[in-house]
Amino acid sequence: MYTRGFRAVDNSMSGSQISTGTYVIIEEATPQNGDIVVALVPDSNTLLIRTYTTANDEISLIPDNANFHAQTYKAGDVKIIGGVAQLVIDIKRK
Repeated sequence: MYTRGFRAVDNSMSGSQISTGTYVIIEEATPQNGDIVVALVPDSNTLLIRTYTTANDEISLIPDNANFHAQTYKAGDVKIIGGVAQLVIDIKRK
């Protein structure tokens, strides 16, 4: 089992309190429908997104912000790096 950290680079998951700059701790896990995961998709982008498996052997990656669009891929084309375990929010004052 492993633990890794990522930093959110956009507000696609702001509906789940994950905004630009939020640090996300992920752990190796097999995701369930609706879990927030870090996924590697075919265009080599890494996404912090909610995952759903469809009946057609596809994975839909759905943001928690209406300003971003859902994406659907063949299940074999998406690599789930891990599931979100914790959030770390930087509250530095300037």
